[in-house]
Amino acid sequence: MRPVAISLLAALVVAACNEDLAPSNTPPTHSPELISSADAKPDGLMLECVDAIDNAAEVPTEYQAILGSVALPTSESATHALQAVQRPDEPPPNYFAKTGLLLRANAPMSIEVEHASQGALIGWGSPPAFSSRVWTDGCAGTGWFAFPGGLMVAEPMCLNLTVTVDADSETIHLGAGAACNGQQPPPSP
Repeated sequence: MRPVAISLLAALVVAACNEDLAPSNTPPTHSPELISSADAKPDGLMLECVDAIDNAAEVPTEYQAILGSVALPTSESATHALQAVQRPDEPPPNYFAKTGLLLRANAPMSIEVEHASQGALIGWGSPPAFSSRVWTDGCAGTGWFAFPGGLMVAEPMCLNLTVTVDADSETIHLGAGAACNGQQPPPSP
């Protein structure tokens, strides 16, 4: 493994211990901000570049680079689905699947969840806010910017996310507490 990839993985592990990147079997210490459709702008939530917690030259092994600009642990790149921890004291969606988001510098993009009507939301930032769509005009710099956050679902499921970069779109699949085709179930807590 290259030193840059090792540095990024170490940063993601440190961030996970501190907050919101790696799967965990304990709920977050603070409630992620849930944005209702009445509160969110029609175009979703803008990801703030200042919320990036790290910058790296390469994408880690378990992540898939989508359209050369967005990286997530998809069903094609991650062996196991993400763990989804239920927060029974919260109203649905109350299962949180923690995962980092990597964005290539200077790349405008959007990510939209296809299961919003089924209680699925996405969000990254510090702290993450959740909506059915997240977007950015791009973060100035070089390499890949890492953001903490993840997925909120009403029940464990395989999510379809549409990633759009410029005029190109691609649908990807992320297992949030339930495996997608080709994945194993989440690891035991």
